Amino acid sequence: MNKINRKYDLNIGNHCFSPIMQASVALSMEYIASIENVHSQEPFHICFPVKEYSSLWLSIALLRNFFLNDYVCHNPDRIEDLGLKVNDKIEIFGCVVMYNGINNDNKVQIKFKDDHMIFTLKNSCIPYINKTNRKALNTHSTFIKKRKEQILQRNAISKIIEPEDDVVINQQLLISKVLVVAGRGNTNKFLDKMKSTEVHNESLSSIFQVNNDLIIKPDLDDYKSCFDSEYSGNILLFKKFFLASFEKAKNLLNEPFVENYVRLKQYVDNDQFDDEHFLRRYDEFLENLERSDHQILFNVRARYPGISMSLPKRLKAIIVNDIELLENYTETIKGFISKRIPVIVVSDRHIGSKALIDLYSNYFSKHLEALRINWNKKKISAIQSKNTSEEYLDQHLWDSCKRYAGQQIEIEIFEEYPLDTIMPEIQRLIFRLEGFEELKKAYWKFFQPAAYGVKNGFSNNIPIQLWAKKFEVEFVKVRNLLDKEVSDIIYEGLRLIKKYYENTKKINRTIPVFRQNYGELDGNEVFVPRCNDLPTINSPSVQTNSIQFVGFPLNEPLCKVLLNSVCEYFIPEIKILSWPNEGDLAYQYLFRRLHGAYFTDYLKKDWGIPEELLLKDDQDFENEIISFLKKTGKVQERGGSTIEDEDIVFTINAYKYNQYQEKNSSTDKYLVKCNTVDFDDNQFMFLPHTSKILAQIETADGSIKFKRASFNELKTGYKIYEYKFDRTQRMALLKKKLGSHEAFKTLYLWRDRLEYLYRKFNIRLENELSAVMNYYGLSGNPSSANIQRWLHDEEMLSPEDDNLRTIFTAYAPYGVDGSEGEFSVEEVELKEVELFVTKVRKAYKIINSFNIGLSFKIKKLIMDRLNMNDATDEKRFQINIQGFDLSVAAATVIGLQKNDKLVDYHCTRRILV
Repeated sequence: MNKINRKYDLNIGNHCFSPIMQASVALSMEYIASIENVHSQEPFHICFPVKEYSSLWLSIALLRNFFLNDYVCHNPDRIEDLGLKVNDKIEIFGCVVMYNGINNDNKVQIKFKDDHMIFTLKNSCIPYINKTNRKALNTHSTFIKKRKEQILQRNAISKIIEPEDDVVINQQLLISKVLVVAGRGNTNKFLDKMKSTEVHNESLSSIFQVNNDLIIKPDLDDYKSCFDSEYSGNILLFKKFFLASFEKAKNLLNEPFVENYVRLKQYVDNDQFDDEHFLRRYDEFLENLERSDHQILFNVRARYPGISMSLPKRLKAIIVNDIELLENYTETIKGFISKRIPVIVVSDRHIGSKALIDLYSNYFSKHLEALRINWNKKKISAIQSKNTSEEYLDQHLWDSCKRYAGQQIEIEIFEEYPLDTIMPEIQRLIFRLEGFEELKKAYWKFFQPAAYGVKNGFSNNIPIQLWAKKFEVEFVKVRNLLDKEVSDIIYEGLRLIKKYYENTKKINRTIPVFRQNYGELDGNEVFVPRCNDLPTINSPSVQTNSIQFVGFPLNEPLCKVLLNSVCEYFIPEIKILSWPNEGDLAYQYLFRRLHGAYFTDYLKKDWGIPEELLLKDDQDFENEIISFLKKTGKVQERGGSTIEDEDIVFTINAYKYNQYQEKNSSTDKYLVKCNTVDFDDNQFMFLPHTSKILAQIETADGSIKFKRASFNELKTGYKIYEYKFDRTQRMALLKKKLGSHEAFKTLYLWRDRLEYLYRKFNIRLENELSAVMNYYGLSGNPSSANIQRWLHDEEMLSPEDDNLRTIFTAYAPYGVDGSEGEFSVEEVELKEVELFVTKVRKAYKIINSFNIGLSFKIKKLIMDRLNMNDATDEKRFQINIQGFDLSVAAATVIGLQKNDKLVDYHCTRRILV
């Protein structure tokens, strides 16, 4: 490995990279050389134990090598290279002078501000000539002074590329570029790291000129159009659709939104809508509009095919920070490689969800020829033993690698308590039980913590008995309705919990014990186990060197405290105390995720990695895993825990969602399809597919922004803010502002009419509205789903005008007070209906403008609150808006589940437990 390392420059000035990064850079340079000579369609894959800015360090090291090549191989004729003409202004040593051509001795001549004489430039100064847009010339004396300063004060890039020489390098000779695709949520972290890391007293962001030489993007969206043969046609279709819907969409808007929308139309009219500027303005325009009221505008945005961007010149490599990004950019990746632009994909060993267990095996089974290296324990141990310890630029990454290489996980098996045998049976029966939703909810909420309190604690206590009692109350209600087998086994489980006295597991008093927060019970937080006389850990981290779990943790598939300890924090010493069945479950759970992080290596033979270090097959994976994941103690020969057992545990832990989920879509509740957002403290939220929630998000340029974000814009680590400002409060506030809340009453005339019609016709209302619509030749879409949305969606101010006409026309025969009128539906005057529609539309504009202003005000008050000292971590706080107290709840996103759960609308957009 040292042989290949010596071929390349692997230091950044007076800083070294760690052994694993040096080897990865060298392998990447070999791949880059191979892709320039051999036509390949595959990226190069590097899997580190943990990413820890590895993509950033790799890109900097590669760019440093590219810069060296730029410097050595630059065109010696700088004048020809720049295409200079006589009287052009040029910049040299930071001064502006005038280029006066080349004399008979082939010397460059220049002029200064204060002298009409022509000066001859030394040949050694020519490489420092640059083009400039500056107009004012500098004096000769300023030029002499600046030249001396630059020679005496070499810039950092000169010291990095020529560490043994006093030469000053003109940075504009260094024209190579590297693109880093950081992934959403990482851009700002990368930028901060570049700014905070200094080499030769200069920040990396300055040395490597972020977003000029080192381009950092959250994704590859900007480059899709470069390789999309249908892009030009799609952009014309967008223009056609935008202009065709313009007038209809504009009529739904109020000032100042009309003005902004007209400005967007001007861009479209002038064919200036395929760039980042237009897209940003369009998205900012939509940000404060409700989708339910302006669906047409969101439909237009969905048709936008992306911006048109040319590839950066001299783009030498692309580093993709996540293998999961490849699926969205298959053609774009192929396009880059077809242009001989190398693509390097960085991933890690953290299989964070069950869905990712087969990610690597599935991907590489389809990409057998993809060059790849998996930095497993054996390889890291090999390079670790041959390198002395010193401080590296990527020290945190190397520390994590060493922790991973030395990690040992012991599952110690103790004499079982009968609950260990009966628990899997109870879980299977509950899992397969049809109906009995309240019992299932009570099982998850009370029986699970009681049972886990027994196996993960040291002795029986009041919380365990209290949980058992609360479950028993629900169990007794349905016991006689259950099959005898189910009833008997649940009863036996309760009996074992009640009679439990002392755990058979024996603690190691020298290893800190993990204490898990089981949540609130009758207003008090409960931690398991109770061990005041022992060293404890509530929150494992990368600073934790050893930890002891008194059993498989409660809600582990969701909270991932054990998994993170193993695969993210790489805690070197992990001990799990288990009963036999519990030990099988823990082993199976960890083994599958550890195994999922392996894939076979595939490298060129001359790349310098010894053959004996390469991973060749599944047996190599298993041999390494069993060398550090071990069962000890009373290990029994048994069938072991199955994947089904693990799936059942997952399902049981998902019952917290199921209590809100509706299985029957024909219910008269307003059901909406939702994604699930998981938060810290075991909280979660159902977010409808078309809804947004106020959040702190990271933008494409890495800045932090408060905005109402959709599910697709959320990432783990983001904070969301939930508040409820109901219709009564809004009416009171509007009255305070305008002296009346008549606009609210007028606006909701349509809903009052619709509610009356729904009470009268119920499930027949769809047919009734359709009949009215057809009789009068009206347009609209009064489907059952739309009717439910109009009745219940609090975000909706008004349906579109066509549907309003249908509602008012259908209501007209029943009079102002709802009594039967003197005329039938066939005799309605449509002119009268149109007056109602006009009144509602005017009221809509007033209320919509008021709501937007209110949202801005609430957002600013929350931001001001968070800018206060020590307020950023508050989970609940109050703000006051013009005399009204508004409660705000904050939560940190720890997981995002994309699904189609049918949930009652009134249970959505709320933080739930």
